[in-house]
Amino acid sequence: MEQIENMRNAFSETSVSTVRALPHFPGIDLGGAVRLRRGRIHEIVGAAADIFALLAVAEYGQDIVWIGLRRDIETLSPAGLQDFADPQRMLLVQGVSRGELLWATEQALRADGAFAVILEMPDALSLRESRRLQLAAEEGGGFGLVRLHRAPATSAAQTRWNCEAVGGETSGWVWRCTKGKNGEVGCWKASLVGDGHAENTLHLVATTAA
Repeated sequence: MEQIENMRNAFSETSVSTVRALPHFPGIDLGGAVRLRRGRIHEIVGAAADIFALLAVAEYGQDIVWIGLRRDIETLSPAGLQDFADPQRMLLVQGVSRGELLWATEQALRADGAFAVILEMPDALSLRESRRLQLAAEEGGGFGLVRLHRAPATSAAQTRWNCEAVGGETSGWVWRCTKGKNGEVGCWKASLVGDGHAENTLHLVATTAA
């Protein structure tokens, strides 16, 4: 909670951050071969990108900063989010322009606290913009998820994921990594196991080899 309060204060002050040398970037394990490197930004697209983001931040377990235009974040429901993360450990930042979204995201990624930062981006990031966010994530040591509401472009993101829901006998999602700087490319079907089982778990099946 203290980190969230500090983050709130940071958006009302201008400060200079000190670059920290991070020896390595542990991954966030979503099961199977699905890992998201800390100290990096990752792009997510598709109708089920929100579920991917929530599962990722739940696995990460740190405070969350969720940034977007009003139309993209005003429908977030604490009752729905609490199955994945504590709403009291989440800070919603509402921007009124594209420039404000990028500025707020860069500050959140760079801030002490290694936050999980989710950016609702109305269009694609340029290569220059993505590089700035990538450098900020490296400094802060957390990780960023950029949810693109339009087709992606060339960027400096570590990975890019296409996330879609699937129905049938076992409903769930298909997570397809279409870009991976370290060979993460592949496709996995994910489903939640719960409601009648001993515990809620995330089950993944590799549908194609990387």
